[in-house]
Amino acid sequence: DMAYDDFQVFQFLTNASTGATSLQLTNAGEVSVRGLETELTWVPVDTLRLQANVTWLDAQYDVFENPGDGGETFTGNQLPYAPDLKYYLGAQYIYALADGNLTFDVDYTYADNQFTDPGNAAIDEIDSYSLLGARAAYTPNDGSWELALWGRNINDKAYTKVNNDNFLGFARTVWGDPRLYGLTFSYFFGG
Repeated sequence: DMAYDDFQVFQFLTNASTGATSLQLTNAGEVSVRGLETELTWVPVDTLRLQANVTWLDAQYDVFENPGDGGETFTGNQLPYAPDLKYYLGAQYIYALADGNLTFDVDYTYADNQFTDPGNAAIDEIDSYSLLGARAAYTPNDGSWELALWGRNINDKAYTKVNNDNFLGFARTVWGDPRLYGLTFSYFFGG
């Protein structure tokens, strides 16, 4: 458990006399964060590594009397970018060759829905998403270089990293990367 008094956030606020909107640092009052994070690594044989990471989080505003438009309270709202559940699963297998190693990696990441603003309005919500990644690499025995073929978001999940409205009131969305593939060559100096 962690508790914060006089927690501060930046908000776009409108000046009542001029009608101008500006970004202002405001006092959000009290915040509490409770959670549990665990990471497990299991190596059943020298060539296989399995990993898991799970985070459970309850992060909310205990007291937040919003000074913004309408003055609605944000008390009880979820903190921005604080999903209730997030986890990662990964596996790595190393296949030895006479002149080097082939390494195969696969990973899966899940993030629960979350908000990008203290108001927790529908426009500010990022839906939950799952991403799958994979990588295959060759490294010679001397370890001086590596050639890797990789893929990120290979399930081609359309997901967002930011959803909100800007200070002009227009919706703004920042999309996550689409399916990406690549080939990377790395040379290690001084090895």
